[in-house]
Amino acid sequence: MPVSPMSALDYVFIPLATTIVLALFVLVLRWTYADRGGRGTVKPGGVGDHGLLVPMTTVRDPQRAASMVAALNASGIRASLSGDAGRQLLLVWPTQVDEAWQRLAELSRDER
Repeated sequence: MPVSPMSALDYVFIPLATTIVLALFVLVLRWTYADRGGRGTVKPGGVGDHGLLVPMTTVRDPQRAASMVAALNASGIRASLSGDAGRQLLLVWPTQVDEAWQRLAELSRDER
């Protein structure tokens, strides 16, 4: 059985078909692994980013800030501080903000 010799068209068609297949492969891979707005990835937070916690108030006195956190934690409200000693943010979970404000109001009444 004789083998047909390659025609001039084969010298153009084979590299063109290979290039098209590779281009489609690259497009599919780029679409598959593209960053879709950060869904499913964790990006480092910037200044003022406290994750899921909500800043309630700024406290300038470190001792007062520590006593507020201790009082909230004793009441079952998860609270923490963020920032430096001269300006600390009191942070709580969003579901506990109202309860934390009530507890802080009670604390301020008790201090008078």
